[in-house]
Amino acid sequence: MNMTMAAPDPVRMVDFYAQKLQDIKQQITDLNQEKTFIERELINLVGAQEEGSTAHETSFFKVTTTGKIDRKVITKHLGTVKEVVTPEIFNSIFRLKFEVNVTALKHLKKQFPKEYNAVAYAIESKPAKTSVKVDALEE
Repeated sequence: MNMTMAAPDPVRMVDFYAQKLQDIKQQITDLNQEKTFIERELINLVGAQEEGSTAHETSFFKVTTTGKIDRKVITKHLGTVKEVVTPEIFNSIFRLKFEVNVTALKHLKKQFPKEYNAVAYAIESKPAKTSVKVDALEE
């Protein structure tokens, strides 16, 4: 007996995996909300410092809470600060972070390939994770 198996219909497979992805994303959202609630409860029970860690041990677990403070530079005030403190203090507190302006880089590559090659020497490029977005269509 010769049984031939039909290849899966690609459109149905796309629908199958798209639905599966949406289901998993919803589960992740629900679990993250539950995780946030549980973390808040643990913080209420064991406490937390504004900045730094606090540890609490039971017979079964060691729970550590770590308070953090996010800090960002208010660039419009840097000039004033620079006038008040020494360059050593200023440079030890404020670091310069370089980043690539991708739009300008792509424009340079199209319009000025020679200059692009010179600039590209100082840029490391590597593939990033490809994103997948699924939107349900109205029926």
